[in-house]
Amino acid sequence: MDPCRSRWFPAFRRGVLLLSGILFLCGWTALLAGPEQDFIKRGRDHYGLFQYDKAKENFDKAIQLDPSCAEAHFYLGLCLRKLNQFDPALRAFERSLELEPGDLDCQKALAAMYIQMAKDQQTSGSRDKTILFLSKACAAYPQNSHNWVSLLEMYQQDRRWNEIVKCGPTIKKANRDALDVGDDKNLQTALIIVATAYKAQQDHAKTKEYLNLAGMIRHPNDLLVQMKNDLAAHSKDVANGFLEEGRSLFEQKKYKAALDVLLKAQGADSSNQEINDLVDKIRHEVTLADFTLAANEAEQKGEFDVALENLNRALAFDATNQKIQDRIASITDFVEKRDRAIARKKAEDLARRQAAAEKKGKLDVILKAAQDNEKKGAFDAALISYQQALAFDKGNPEILAAIERAEKGAADQKSRLEHFSEEFGRAEVQIRDGQHDQAYGILSELANEPLNPQERLLPPLIEVCLELGKLDEADQHVGRLAALQPESDTVAYFRGTIAFHRGDMAGAREPLYKIYEKDRTFRPALNGMIWRLWYEKYKWGLFLAGFFIFLQLGKWGLELVARLKKAHAEAAVERALASGQVDQIIPILEAKLNEPGFVENRKQLTVSLAEAYLRKNRFQEAAQRASEVVQKDSRNAQALRILGEAYFQLGETNSDAIEKIYNLYKLDESRKDLLTFLANHFRSIQADHKLALEVLQKQISLMPDDQETVFYLADLFVKRQNFQAAHQRIFERASKLNPDRPEYWHGLVQCLNQANKPDEANRVLEKAQEKWPGSDLFTRRSQVISTAGRFGRGSTASSPMPSLPGETPLPSIPEEPPLPSLTDEPPPPDNPLAALPSLEPEPEPNLPAPAPGEAFELPPLPPLQQAPPASGEGIACPSCGANNGPREYYCGTCGKPLR
Repeated sequence: MDPCRSRWFPAFRRGVLLLSGILFLCGWTALLAGPEQDFIKRGRDHYGLFQYDKAKENFDKAIQLDPSCAEAHFYLGLCLRKLNQFDPALRAFERSLELEPGDLDCQKALAAMYIQMAKDQQTSGSRDKTILFLSKACAAYPQNSHNWVSLLEMYQQDRRWNEIVKCGPTIKKANRDALDVGDDKNLQTALIIVATAYKAQQDHAKTKEYLNLAGMIRHPNDLLVQMKNDLAAHSKDVANGFLEEGRSLFEQKKYKAALDVLLKAQGADSSNQEINDLVDKIRHEVTLADFTLAANEAEQKGEFDVALENLNRALAFDATNQKIQDRIASITDFVEKRDRAIARKKAEDLARRQAAAEKKGKLDVILKAAQDNEKKGAFDAALISYQQALAFDKGNPEILAAIERAEKGAADQKSRLEHFSEEFGRAEVQIRDGQHDQAYGILSELANEPLNPQERLLPPLIEVCLELGKLDEADQHVGRLAALQPESDTVAYFRGTIAFHRGDMAGAREPLYKIYEKDRTFRPALNGMIWRLWYEKYKWGLFLAGFFIFLQLGKWGLELVARLKKAHAEAAVERALASGQVDQIIPILEAKLNEPGFVENRKQLTVSLAEAYLRKNRFQEAAQRASEVVQKDSRNAQALRILGEAYFQLGETNSDAIEKIYNLYKLDESRKDLLTFLANHFRSIQADHKLALEVLQKQISLMPDDQETVFYLADLFVKRQNFQAAHQRIFERASKLNPDRPEYWHGLVQCLNQANKPDEANRVLEKAQEKWPGSDLFTRRSQVISTAGRFGRGSTASSPMPSLPGETPLPSIPEEPPLPSLTDEPPPPDNPLAALPSLEPEPEPNLPAPAPGEAFELPPLPPLQQAPPASGEGIACPSCGANNGPREYYCGTCGKPLR
């Protein structure tokens, strides 16, 4: 934030908040101010302009609007005083002071008027009125100590000590702040006068109190010192005088008068223990007498609990007072007897009331049941109830009259029920016979008689109306039945049935469903109506469901037809391919794949077309189609097979083609043509990676007569100086096929040593030394063996020579399966080259051994050419120190790895 803004923005915000607060307060004040405030404001304006009459009129109007407005009364008094209307002004000031007692201005104005009136009376020589107005002035403004001095001096001159004493508390309370300041000499004089009055009444305690208050004023006063000395000199004499008087009153059992006198003595001499003891004793007696008197008054009023409480308090002050104890026991016994008598009377009254209430309750219940039965027409039950009620209240004329009425009603009802039963039975017979018109006439006539049992009559009448199609009349009868049986299932059934016949399925559904859930056999027609309601409710859903099911079935049918067509087309392709009719299927597949838009089984069709191309020896097109499938589905086995076969037939040798051809060989390892192709390719590029070694070794295991592969592997192992036990067969065959290469003999010796065959190794070494006596390969045997042991994975504890300093260890080379041994020992079962035939000719005793030059006619492989070092800096071999090109991995001199 900008620093200038950070300085002025808080101040601006505080100013805005302050202004908002002021405006809010002004608005709130204006809302709270009443209409009288306008007149008060105008009156103050007129008063400030000395227009007292107009000001008085406005203040009068304000008082009329709000008589409790102290401010209006105060300003009205000021105006009246200016107009020399003193009596109304006094009344206005007094009224203002009543409404707001703490208004200091009003107090001062009222006191000033009283002082002026007191001066006028003093001038006229009226001393009593002067004192009266002075007392009113002091009462109006008690903080004016000068007025108090004038009043108290006049009281002192008249020796009106009681009046002075009455003024003392008011002066002390109103001038507390002036006493704290301690600079008002008039207040000191007034307090000394009050102390003089108390001294005249020989109340030394109060005298000392007011003298101490006067001493708080920091002005020297000889009279104050003199009065303190006089009190100190005469306090004991005064105390002794009061003591004698108090003792005399105590002996006369005037305890309160004695207490007042002794308190004065205690105030004069508080250290007198005799006075203090006598005061405590009198207080004890006074308290005891007060409690006893209160107990007497309570006992006379019959308030025995209050009397006991006061007596217990008195006993707490005088626990050994036997009179009080006896009185407490007497009152307690009386109270207990009274309580027992009251409780017994209450119990008797309660039992009597309960018995009467139970009798009345039973009688009321019986009479109510009888009346209800009579209203319902059950006169026999009503008669029984009335007779039971008569047993509770014999001779009751009302019950006797009710019994006569019930007997008559029972007789009439019996005859009416006999007629009803006869007619109702006839109507039921007609309903069973299907004569609904005649039954309707009988039932309608019976229904018009309200005394007939409507609950029994109305259901068959409603059913007849429904049969005759009179739905409105049936609805009316259902309403009558609902009034009699509001929660009846029959009413709900008939309402639902009427709504059903009117076609209101929504109105009929709820009542009929409820009845169906409770009792499915409620009426014979209920099930049919429920099924119709269900059908009407769900028919559109059924129609829609059927429509959608039809659509789904149609969709499934179309899909089935499409699948059948697809299966038929695929089967036709398969039959054409199986029968060799490739020429017929190729145009069809090409046309299908060239169609624009989406083709569902494009991938399978493409694979079939590639297969057809392959069978017609159109290898380039087959490879193209198979590549399309492999690009989208790299794991399609059929496409990979076709692609590998096409590459093989085309003789492709790029890395992708070699990979696909190798994968094709892995699918069918019986195809030696694929293996021969791969071996020739790897030999041609002089590959030495893992895949090449695996393929070449597989080639030797399947075709032992492949001399080129044997020489290639032997030369590669010599170049790498990789002599392992598994390579023994390679070097055996190489040394037999080309015995003029000392490297092969040297490799064979190293492999035999790695295979822990020292005897055979020594035998081969001796032959090699005989053939090449001056060769370094066979003179430094121990060094060569140890060196080969470092690089072979088959080294044992017999070659413990450590690595040379700074020498980089060779990477591990996968162990190739060994060639078949030249000896008669059986090959190990896990050796894949064990099936190779041995090149050692079987001994024939009658034939001479062939010469070395005539044993093999294959020419030896040319020696491996070392790559020329690249121009620039080369890489030194850590083993022999020879310089090699920067891109070489193996040393061109010793064949060991450079890194």
